[in-house]
Formats: sequence, C-alpha cells, structure tokens
Amino acid sequence: MPPHALSLALAPRIFWEPLAPISKTSTVSWLSQINQHKIPVSNWQTFRLLVNTALKRLGVSYDPSAIEKALTHLESFYLGDGWYSDGLTQRRDYYVSLAVHFALLIYARLMEPYDPLRAATYRKRAVAFAQDFVYCFTAKGAPLPFGRCLTYRFAQGAFWGALAFADVEALPWGVIKGLYLRHLRHWFRLPIFTSDGLLSLGYA
Repeated sequence: MPPHALSLALAPRIFWEPLAPISKTSTVSWLSQINQHKIPVSNWQTFRLLVNTALKRLGVSYDPSAIEKALTHLESFYLGDGWYSDGLTQRRDYYVSLAVHFALLIYARLMEPYDPLRAATYRKRAVAFAQDFVYCFTAKGAPLPFGRCLTYRFAQGAFWGALAFADVEALPWGVIKGLYLRHLRHWFRLPIFTSDGLLSLGYA
C-alpha cells in the first residue's frame, strides 16, 4: 500500500487529480483499509504511517490516531546514536535503514509543516546513523551481507536516496551520491536478472 499512497502524495497532478470522483473515493477507501487491521509491532508500522501521511497530504479522510500510534511504536524502537531496532527485539539489520529511517525521512519531508519538531528529530538521527552506516559498504559499493533483507539487494542502499529526498546532508553530498551510485553499479554488474529481464530470486 505505501508505494501507491506515496505516488498519489508525491505526484498528485499525475496520479490523483485526473481521477474521477468515484475513483478517488474508491482509492481512499481501499487505502484506508490499513487502519482496520492489526499490524505487527515492527517496521510494518511504517506502512500505516506512510499511508495516512499520504492521505493527509491529499486533503482527504485519514486517521490521525493511526499516525500517532505508528510514531509511538517506532519511537519505542529507538536505541540511541541514530540506531533503531526492528520492533522490541534484538534485530539490527537493513530494515533499520530501508524501512524505519527511510519512512521517517519521508515523513520528515512531507510532514515538516505540521510536525516540525519530530521532523527535525528524524533528520538529526539520520545524520548520526549515516556516520556508522557508511561502513556497511565497500569502496566498490558492495554491501555487508547480513540480516533478513538480503533478497532486497539494492534496497540496502535506499537510505542514501532517502537522505537526498529529505534534504539531509548527513555526509557531503558528493560522498552520498558516490555511495549510492557505486552501490547500484555493484548490483548491476551481477547476474540478478532472469532471461526475460525480471529480478531473479536469490542474492548475487
């Protein structure tokens, strides 16, 4: 659901405004289903956060309490020095960067006019996290292979793009660009596509 919702929020002139009124109503109803189900207390809280953030940005019906509950859960994961766990667990892997930080940086960018204090906090934590996360990549862009997110491949570097989206210069922009591009080039040098051009299962 979050990619659909974010597409609407980030490019409403393309994805939202052309819709007929009945289609808009149906879309909001479909996305709002996320508020009617129990979601694990993990990085999945970012789904509910981003959907409701997007709906708010569109100026349609959303659930403010869902945003608050998701942010409260995510705050309970915070460990200090920019690091989160994935839920109240010992899990420390790429979900910290590609899910938790990624979603909170999007929130910081989209919701800064409404929630400036938390937006500033999430930016500050991303800066602290980047100082450690940079060492998860080799000079040629290969990521440290660990944790549960290996099949996501180049999503391991998504944090660097999220910094750019949120305008957070956690490291010099040239360094961030180099980290991200070398990471993507690393993956595209590997045989990760099937013969018909789809991403294959597996890692490298």
